[in-house]
Amino acid sequence: MIPKFLLFASSLFVIGFAGCEALKSGAPSINPEMVRTAAVHGDSPETLAAGRRLLAMRCTSCHALAPIAKYSSEQWRAKVHRMAGRAGLNEEEARQVTSYLIAARESL
Repeated sequence: MIPKFLLFASSLFVIGFAGCEALKSGAPSINPEMVRTAAVHGDSPETLAAGRRLLAMRCTSCHALAPIAKYSSEQWRAKVHRMAGRAGLNEEEARQVTSYLIAARESL
């Protein structure tokens, strides 16, 4: 019989590991083309990094990321706007996620 504390500890490990796996969301890494694209829109590399991190932690922890090319920039704006409340994103965070997705989309 396995002691209860070992079951509890192993459960915490699995939950923690799954949380770390959420950071591997399938969201493309930020590359120079994305940075150039974002700069045209007035966004910084830091904004892209924050958007990617938020996407991984708040969005793809619940569902898979659709292929970036599937939606236009305007469609991504609408999707993020619609889902921001569910994901617990404030206005600035939603803007960061949108900026990241648009830069990724436009750099394809």
